[in-house]
Amino acid sequence: MESNLEISKLIDSLITKLDSWLVINRDKTLSLIDPIDNKEINYHYGASHLSCAFIILGKKRGDKKLVEKGKKILENVLNVWDSCKNNKSFHFDFNNFALSIISDYIKNDKDDLYEKIKKTVLSTSDSKHYTVNWLPMRYWVNCKRYSWTKNNIYKSKSDYLLNYIKRATNSDGGIEDLLPKGKSYNLQYNISTVSTLQFINIKMKNFDLTKEINYLLNKVLPDGDINYQGRGVNQIFAWGPWIYILSSSNKINELEIALKFIKKKLFTMLENNNIMLNEWKGHEKFLWWDYHFSSVYISHFLFWLTISSEDYNKTRLSKTNVNGFYETGLNLFKEKNYCLASFNGRSEYYSEFGPSINALWLKKYGIIFKGGGGPYMGNFGNKYTFTDLVNRIHFGLIEVSNQKKTNNKVLNKFINIDIKNYLKPLFTTHKISSFDNKGIKIEFENPLKKEVILNIPSSITKCMYEHISLEVDNKEVKLFENLKIRSQYGWFNIIQSNKQMGKSWKLVIF
Repeated sequence: MESNLEISKLIDSLITKLDSWLVINRDKTLSLIDPIDNKEINYHYGASHLSCAFIILGKKRGDKKLVEKGKKILENVLNVWDSCKNNKSFHFDFNNFALSIISDYIKNDKDDLYEKIKKTVLSTSDSKHYTVNWLPMRYWVNCKRYSWTKNNIYKSKSDYLLNYIKRATNSDGGIEDLLPKGKSYNLQYNISTVSTLQFINIKMKNFDLTKEINYLLNKVLPDGDINYQGRGVNQIFAWGPWIYILSSSNKINELEIALKFIKKKLFTMLENNNIMLNEWKGHEKFLWWDYHFSSVYISHFLFWLTISSEDYNKTRLSKTNVNGFYETGLNLFKEKNYCLASFNGRSEYYSEFGPSINALWLKKYGIIFKGGGGPYMGNFGNKYTFTDLVNRIHFGLIEVSNQKKTNNKVLNKFINIDIKNYLKPLFTTHKISSFDNKGIKIEFENPLKKEVILNIPSSITKCMYEHISLEVDNKEVKLFENLKIRSQYGWFNIIQSNKQMGKSWKLVIF
């Protein structure tokens, strides 16, 4: 029960923070004001999740004031619902999900909120897209609609959604985020999908999630991190659902590791109104995606911690064999002295391209590198990105293209001077092996012999630099520590080689 107590302490810190963002409206309802955008982000789902968390917590703790506060937030959500749902960014599934959960906790109360929720959810459509991590919420909502109406339309839809999720589930238990397979995969939304299925499993259905949960357990890094790959790198969004999975399935040791990891970083994040577990100020929105809002993600975190405490130790998980290489293509190469995460890549989002290295840990140094990529134009990645920096958060080969001609006739006389460098990560195959039982050897291939550099973003500098060597086509090549850049995890020191056109690149860290 000590872990549940730790969850309760985190909940209390979040209540204090979120309470400071509430304002009283003229009709005595409450609005959740985002601390960075200074307005209510009511077309997202922060308020619906916050009201749900407050009501559940208040009921559990016998705190009538907290219940009342949750209901005042809920009343405002319902009051503005019809106008908000016309916004193209309205999160139908998230909001319907939260409201239908609240309904179970207030159906015996004397007010009319239960009937208002039913009427609202029954008259509101689902989201139109089929992004997989949204579908378990949509499944739950249609199951609730069926329980309220006995209309078989809702049952047929829920059956279809469950089948769709199964189609997105790989043989190893990893769950794609878009179909057809090969378009999008990332840890954060895999975790989100499984956590909601686990919630439904506990409340309504008897799913067998052994394979799906054990898949995720196998992806935890030696430092306890589970959110280091894909679109969600180091975002708080993944951590509430991850804690829920561990808490509800009696994975106490793993839960303690997760709580230890999150506690080291959470309070700095909250102080900065950030959504990432780093030291950056939230008002910068540094490498946030376009749809990110602090009030939304912090409310989401509180919601999942709340039901983590509510469903603590509700199920037990059997073990399966999770060693080896599997269909999803995110593999951890683990030995006594090193751990490397390698991903084969997807096509839809730049931050999920591959083959790529997404984490490297050596026993001697700890975590050397995590993450990779970031928002990069295109879908939802236009407002807060820096394309040159995103390219630099790539562990491996980077293609260098030099533009030597300009409109300046004087400069054009000096054609040997590089006017502009264009950097483009080379997503290439790599082999991993141990080195002298102490370190790791990583071999990259440059089959087309493009002009490339080796780029190593490293969070470690002391002593490490003297313990790296590089050979290109069996010839020693020098490495230089030239840059310092910001990333989703903090500062990285960039170690790089000069340009080479060799085919075989052998990096040793010992």
